[in-house]
Amino acid sequence: MVKISIQVNESLLNHYGLEALQAKLQKIIQLEELHLEGQKIQDALSESELDHDQLWEDARAAAWEDYKNIFLKDILP
Repeated sequence: MVKISIQVNESLLNHYGLEALQAKLQKIIQLEELHLEGQKIQDALSESELDHDQLWEDARAAAWEDYKNIFLKDILP
């Protein structure tokens, strides 16, 4: 972890308070970290050359079959 220092207008600091500004900046930084991780995942998926729509459809169909076999076996043919 790296500490940084920034200049903040005194009126802004007086309006929000130091702790509130620190919390807001921390949330912004966390959002950026999450965005970067999401981009890494998206890049890896793109590079994998898998058909994600087909994988999703196959998983959905398998889940439906499992559901029918467990909960609807006496109702559906």
